[in-house]
Amino acid sequence: MEADLKNREVEGIISESLEGHIINNTGMTIEDALKVGIKGHKAGHFELAGKVYETIIKLQPDNADANYSMGLLKMELETAFQALPYFENAVVADTSIFVFWASYLTTLIQTDRVDEAQNILGLASKGLTIKEFRELDRVINILLADDTSNNSAK
Repeated sequence: MEADLKNREVEGIISESLEGHIINNTGMTIEDALKVGIKGHKAGHFELAGKVYETIIKLQPDNADANYSMGLLKMELETAFQALPYFENAVVADTSIFVFWASYLTTLIQTDRVDEAQNILGLASKGLTIKEFRELDRVINILLADDTSNNSAK
């Protein structure tokens, strides 16, 4: 019963956000709307979370967090191919976030775009700290090694 009320409350907040009343008329910021979308996403309200992310991206196409969140949602509900443009947009919008790079490069590898992932990996060094870049490089190289061994086994 309590969980049901909580779910309806989240849905109501997200629905209000989508109507534009909160974002446009009551002073709710894009960041507030994003928090609502993420809360809905975590609560399993995928359709509504997707609408919130879409609304934010429509208003701010270069919003790194909204693009990243939409990429996560696409990975969860659809395919890596559909998530890829959102992860790419997140990286382009903010090159300093490790998880954006990790998600983008991992998704490139999952979609058999290994050469592209290897080429793009070097770009991450311009936005990440040296420590973050080394960790990303280590993780991606492990994935690439796994990908190579899986392909040779076929």
